[in-house]
Amino acid sequence: MNKFSDGASYLVPRDIIDKFGDDILGWPDNAQFVMPKSSMDNLLAETGKDINKISNKLGINPDDWKGRDIVRIDIPSNSVLNLRMSSGNEMGANKYWLPGGKLPTGYPEAVINNIPKGKYILNSL
Repeated sequence: MNKFSDGASYLVPRDIIDKFGDDILGWPDNAQFVMPKSSMDNLLAETGKDINKISNKLGINPDDWKGRDIVRIDIPSNSVLNLRMSSGNEMGANKYWLPGGKLPTGYPEAVINNIPKGKYILNSL
């Protein structure tokens, strides 16, 4: 969990935010998957921001993000709410989920509570 000392980040299709609003981000079960901000920086540099490569590294079906505008959500370290290991029972977990706080490709992950407006920064890729 100390890997999150510089904050947390995740990627999401912009149309999800447009559909559900930006007052509170995250899944209805109050659990949002995140990775350390530094790991997100590395992932984006490693993949050249190519959505197919990114989705592969994150264990997301590439067709789920095909043709969609993806945005980056950064949560500063002082705003990370209830950082914890995931159980695999969270709404965002899929068939690629593994126990132990790591994605199948080795990147670290955890979950946090939903993020209220003012506690996150939205950036285009």
